[in-house]
Amino acid sequence: MKNLFKNPFFYINIFLLVLLILLAGSINPNSTDLPYFAKKAIAAVQNIIGQGTVNYLAAFTGANQIGDSIIYDTGTNVGIGTTAPGEKLQVVGNIKLGGTEGDIKDVHAIIGYNDLFLKGNSA
Repeated sequence: MKNLFKNPFFYINIFLLVLLILLAGSINPNSTDLPYFAKKAIAAVQNIIGQGTVNYLAAFTGANQIGDSIIYDTGTNVGIGTTAPGEKLQVVGNIKLGGTEGDIKDVHAIIGYNDLFLKGNSA
């Protein structure tokens, strides 16, 4: 690692990276005048744009676009399908669980008081 900082190519690469980042806003990465590596480098540091709503987790809605997901976070509780979760995780809607591992398989069980019903796959 000590030799890395003595190597002049390290500083040249850092300079070029900073230059590309600074110019990325004013250079069109689709320009035919740029070499291929420069287009790729600029495209890699382009801005991700979008707007979100407070408390909603962000989700990509396009290649470089961010919007709201269906997950709502109050800072204390998380809700899916609700904006007022009363527990650490509250889901309003159906949940599907799958897999072959675990204790509940081909068994019918009720856990809690009208909170959760687990039914094994009998098909």
